[in-house]
Amino acid sequence: MPESLAQMASANRATSKEETPPVESIAAARPRRNWSTGVSLVGFGLALWVVYVALAEAPAAFAQPVLLTPDVAFVLRFAGLLIIAVGGIIALLALRNRQTG
Repeated sequence: MPESLAQMASANRATSKEETPPVESIAAARPRRNWSTGVSLVGFGLALWVVYVALAEAPAAFAQPVLLTPDVAFVLRFAGLLIIAVGGIIALLALRNRQTG
């Protein structure tokens, strides 16, 4: 009887090793953020800011008629600064995770 128990135990170990899927590490399962996404957002925010300056601030400085209504100028300025801030945060977090992970 002990031989049959030993044989059954070894058979169970052999089948359990074959059936279990490989275990991934936690670091491999965690998605990696790319810092270039944040840099792209910063670039887009800067482009919005440049459009705002070119169409609202520069004409006013040279005594030309302003091409934007105040509402549109505010939206361009606010969205540009918000996107710059969010892109900077995303890029810095991705760089920090890259160094620590």
